[in-house]
Amino acid sequence: MNLNELIEATRALPQGVPMVFSTPDGPTGEGYHVTELKLAHINSIDCAAKLDAWTEATLQLLDGHGKTHMSVGKFANILDQSVRRVEGLGNSPLRVEFAHGNAGIQVFEPAVPVFADGVAQLKLQPIKALCKPAMAGISAQKIASPNKAGCCGGPAPDGADACCVKDADAKSAGEARCGCNSTKELASKQEIPALSSNCCG
Repeated sequence: MNLNELIEATRALPQGVPMVFSTPDGPTGEGYHVTELKLAHINSIDCAAKLDAWTEATLQLLDGHGKTHMSVGKFANILDQSVRRVEGLGNSPLRVEFAHGNAGIQVFEPAVPVFADGVAQLKLQPIKALCKPAMAGISAQKIASPNKAGCCGGPAPDGADACCVKDADAKSAGEARCGCNSTKELASKQEIPALSSNCCG
């Protein structure tokens, strides 16, 4: 989700109701406020030595202890003003920085806000660390082998010292291995995460 999409979603809600953010640990405190909206231009290199570049928008919230939550209309106006003044802010992927009690900031991904129980509810999901080469390898495997069995007959049976069904069959027949590309061997040669290589390793 980006800020433009969030603005559109909030404008579709009743403007006078409270806007309540919530994490898996509970809702933001009443009296929270938006401390900052920022746009970052990121240049990166991942663990497979691949370069990448993108922009990323961040909405920072300060937990509060006031009397009421911010209204949907006020929140939408803050976003409107911000995207008009910072070029590119509205079109970039959005993250939210927040911590309950402001004790150690965390990064979240926002969901689409919904109106329920008299308030606008916007859930924040924690963002986990990801290995991009590994995720790309998993995606490639799914595209190459869309059937349920997967490549090489699927995962090895429980308790088998093998990487896949084909490998387990080969070892049970007295062979050293099935002959598939060894992910571990390839990873050690290329110094990249195992999952970014071919299947059956």
